Formats: sequence, structure tokens, C-alpha cells
Amino acid sequence: MVRDISLKREVTSLIIITSPTHTRRAWLTFNKVFEKDNVRISVVPTLYSDFRPDNWWKTDKYLQDVILEYQKLFYYYIKYL
Repeated sequence: MVRDISLKREVTSLIIITSPTHTRRAWLTFNKVFEKDNVRISVVPTLYSDFRPDNWWKTDKYLQDVILEYQKLFYYYIKYL
């Protein structure tokens, strides 16, 4: 859907804003979707998050988020790459 709309409107670049823990998988996903198109993909983490890359392992919530995200990345690599 995003691809169809972007190509119809002749978009040449997209900025994807997502949670800090999802940026890598979001980048992989959007690059895969647009791999045959001339669309530049940028993924940036939202500023409205308490996640901090320098101490995420100190809180249970972000520790769980990061572990879950690595599991999802592993699945993504197996299924799509």
C-alpha cells in the first residue's frame, strides 16, 4: 500500500519514523519493498521514547523489547533474505 501510493505520487524518498528498537527491521522491510524502485529510504527513531541505547539493559521493559526485536530480526532474515 505504501509502495503503491509512493510510486503513484512519484515519491523519491521516504522518512520512516518508528520506535528505537524497530529501526533496523523497519529499514530492512522498507528497503525490501522498494528494492526495485528508485526510492531512498531513511529510518529514524522517534524522539518521544524513553529508550536509551546506552542503558536499555537496565530496565525490564527495554530488555524484553530488545530481545524480542532480535528474535523478530532472526525470523525476518530466515523468511525474507
